Amino acid sequence: FFLLFLMLSIIAFYCLSTNRLFLSSIFGGLLSATRPVGLMFGVVFFVVHIFKRNITLKVILYTILSILGLLVYMYYLHKLTGDFLAFKHIQSGWKRVGFSSSHLSVQMYKIITDYNNSFMFLMSVVIAYFLFINKFHKEALFNMLCILPGLLTGTMMSEARFCGTLFTFYLGIVAISKKSSSLKLAFCVLFLIFYISYIMYWLARAQFLI
Repeated sequence: FFLLFLMLSIIAFYCLSTNRLFLSSIFGGLLSATRPVGLMFGVVFFVVHIFKRNITLKVILYTILSILGLLVYMYYLHKLTGDFLAFKHIQSGWKRVGFSSSHLSVQMYKIITDYNNSFMFLMSVVIAYFLFINKFHKEALFNMLCILPGLLTGTMMSEARFCGTLFTFYLGIVAISKKSSSLKLAFCVLFLIFYISYIMYWLARAQFLI
């Protein structure tokens, strides 16, 4: 699913950048059917046209088409379980219940000490900022919109996986390091250490998916 999400998001953005709006919305719809967070492409699609001052009936219909995959999936869940938002409500089984004002300090401590996931989240935020200041505005917006839902659940669980399935994450790294051999080497070493740590977690039978 994650490789499919990566491929579809690249194609959807390419079509959007080349003004092939119908194709862009089609691939956006497939993207939202692949993972609920794919809905964020529809948000980006609409925001791009807001800034272009080009909100027409066609753009509105294409925006709806770009989130149709998730809407169809929600209808399927309703028919199967009676709950349109079953994919959201099931998160409580993973103790993803959002932020609690009465336990905020405990939650923040757990978030900060989840080093691998927190590291990837912070790097993704920095990358989004770098993309934005280098005029990759829609890519920066997509990057931020896709990583924030994980944080808003009150836990950093799987955040590294969420960040790592965004093409914008790798686009930012390439853009940052393309003129510096030292940065390229630093990123290689950094990610080597990062993924070795995940292999060690796996060998130690850590209770999460890699």
